[in-house]
Amino acid sequence: MNRADFDAASYPWIRQALQPANQALRQAEQADFSSLLAADGEFLPGVAYTRDCPLCGHPAANARQLFVAHGMHIMACAGCGFVYSREVLLPGAEQARYRQSQSSQANQALKVNEAYRFLEQKKAEYVVGRLAQFSPPATLLDVGCSNGTLLEQARRQAWQTYGIELGETAVQSCLEKGLQVVHGSFPQDLPAHWPAMDAVALFDVLEHLPSPRQSLQQMTACLKQDGLLLVQVPNQRSLLLAIEQQKNNNYCHGHWSYFTPATLQGLLEEAGFACLHLETYISELDRILAYDDDIVRNAWATLSNEAPQLTAEGLWAQDMGYKVFGIFRRR
Repeated sequence: MNRADFDAASYPWIRQALQPANQALRQAEQADFSSLLAADGEFLPGVAYTRDCPLCGHPAANARQLFVAHGMHIMACAGCGFVYSREVLLPGAEQARYRQSQSSQANQALKVNEAYRFLEQKKAEYVVGRLAQFSPPATLLDVGCSNGTLLEQARRQAWQTYGIELGETAVQSCLEKGLQVVHGSFPQDLPAHWPAMDAVALFDVLEHLPSPRQSLQQMTACLKQDGLLLVQVPNQRSLLLAIEQQKNNNYCHGHWSYFTPATLQGLLEEAGFACLHLETYISELDRILAYDDDIVRNAWATLSNEAPQLTAEGLWAQDMGYKVFGIFRRR
């Protein structure tokens, strides 16, 4: 198993192949963002609500504002240091964003791009390989399963797979592959006859949840005692985010919370899970090296006192990869 196998920076042809779909997604996202904002850049009335720190509950009024992105005031909690958006879309606006927005359609177009699928398939092989280190094949639920790439790979390795997904087009793609996937929201739309799971995957899900602590508690309803939870989230400690800050596309409507390896592990442990494996992957090294040396060095210095190691392995050693991936066991 090698993280470089699904790292876009390992393949010089990948960026060019992804560029049209990525550009279309960024344009669609910008149009959707703008439709929810007033002329002063704030959210329109009745679109969003404000919240306190979703981890410790410390008042947002006491938090330190880092910057504003698309109407979202990105705050660092004065109590625990967690980084989060003060604003969150109301449920109706949030559901519409997933089901019928321009960006949801563009996102689906990206996911069927051959270059994107190549990387996702390689990553799925890696993830299922990691999962095999802690469990023999059993039952696996993928929450937010998208087009079912992880489920397909797990099925090849003899796992009994289930998925739930909000995007109708993605669900149809899964069904055409013969996967057991339902259209809807977790946990309310899970079929009652589905079994308790030996493993649950949450890939790029936790950052979307307004109350991640409470949502994790719901996982125990469908996860067996001693079951495994696989989690992937964007890494707030990644070097690329430190360089780009509010210009990075991770600061977008739908991403309400921003985890580091440490805050992800802390949240999961408080929710009753023991950490079995935790790492970062996806270096984005080629995007990083496109910036001036001084910008890169200054960003590195905000994250580490050690000398910069501008290789994929150097970034991963410092937990500066673009995504955090962990496997946790329910206690």
